[in-house]
Amino acid sequence: MSFFKKIKNRFTSPNASVTLQLSKNSFALGENIEGTLKATSNEDFDCTEIRLEFQCAEKKKKESFHSMTQQPNAKS
Repeated sequence: MSFFKKIKNRFTSPNASVTLQLSKNSFALGENIEGTLKATSNEDFDCTEIRLEFQCAEKKKKESFHSMTQQPNAKS
């Protein structure tokens, strides 16, 4: 095998796919996340770890708030 082919094979990602299926679409803060992580490949390759990281994106509905202000009594 040529030198460049060895380098190419070393830095080329394998033909693989990773899918994540969660039990539901959203989770509350502190709630356990349950689901299935499936990794498949059409070729053999060396792997030392598969890591999954989550990032929290909090969304809150904007509520409209109307305050009632008191008008000073008009003097006649």
